Amino acid sequence: MPAGFLRARIGSAADWVLELTGADELLQAADLLITGEGRVDGQTWQGKLLGRLLARAARHAVPVVLVCGTLLEIDAVLADPNVLYATSILTEPLPLAEALRRTPALLETQGALLGRLLARGGLRVGSPSS
Repeated sequence: MPAGFLRARIGSAADWVLELTGADELLQAADLLITGEGRVDGQTWQGKLLGRLLARAARHAVPVVLVCGTLLEIDAVLADPNVLYATSILTEPLPLAEALRRTPALLETQGALLGRLLARGGLRVGSPSS
C-alpha cells in the first residue's frame, strides 16, 4: 500500500485544514462564528469542511450564523440547534454566472445587514455580561 510505504496516513482533508488553522483554539475564544459556503445542503453535515467546522463550534458551544450563496434543505439547517441564523446572499433568482459576478456586492450587503442586526442586539451571543 503506498500510504504505508511512504509512512503517510489517510485522513480527513477537512480535519487537516481545521487543525492547520487552529480552529479549536480560535473557537475557544469566540462568542459567535460567522461562516459560509457557496451551497449549504444536506451534504454539508456529511464530512465537508463546513460540516466539520459546525461540529467543532457546537463542541465549544459557539453559536453559528451561516451565510451562503444557495440555502437548500432548510430542515437540515433547522435540525442543527447551534445554528442561530442562516441566509442566502441572493436577493433574487439569478443565473449562476451572474450570481458569481455579483458575489462581492451581495456579500457586502449581507455583511452590512448582519452587522446592523448584531449592533442592535438582534442576536444575543456570549455571556450576559458581554
